[in-house]
Amino acid sequence: MSQLDRGRGADVISLGGAALLRDRGGHRSFIRVEEFEAEAERWARRQLGMVHRPDPVRGLPLAAYRKLKLRPSRVIEAEGNVVTDAGWQLLMKNAAGTAGTLFSATVGRIGLGSTAATPAYADTDLAAATGATTRQWQLISSTPTVGSTHGAGLVFSATFGTGVANFHAQEWGTDQGTASGTGASVSVFFNHGASDLGTKTSALSWAVTITITWT
Repeated sequence: MSQLDRGRGADVISLGGAALLRDRGGHRSFIRVEEFEAEAERWARRQLGMVHRPDPVRGLPLAAYRKLKLRPSRVIEAEGNVVTDAGWQLLMKNAAGTAGTLFSATVGRIGLGSTAATPAYADTDLAAATGATTRQWQLISSTPTVGSTHGAGLVFSATFGTGVANFHAQEWGTDQGTASGTGASVSVFFNHGASDLGTKTSALSWAVTITITWT
């Protein structure tokens, strides 16, 4: 798969063999990494009156940096991923009102991995081996947001603190896990993308946003 992978679909309503309405669309997916240095996080905590020690796992949510109008030291953006077969099934089940676990503030994670993967619809996990030096799942910062228009999309966000994901990140995905960690994916493994995002170190926090749109 190339780093640009878009899903497409077509719906046709017909009567007596004549097509009356044709609707075509597809999905596009984006990842955005906003990098903040450890000193910027410490400054932000002081400004927000947070007297406890920085959280090396979860860091600060992106909303806190936004509130202080603090700009990232670097921004990495990439487009293209696969919504997995299990991901599509979850979407369709929830649309139909049948089974399916909903994402929420306590259900859902963003994962980063060190393997240059080739995402496929049948994927059920990141390609990277389990362990702190090769992968990290981070619980999302809040319930994913859904825009009011088809182009606004479904948005997941999580911050990877200074103490985690310190490796060369080359893949990402989302699943329905309920705690941060370095183990296997928890079903449903919703989407899987691949792109060279660069190397994170213990001097950095990464605020990661994944957006999936339908057009």
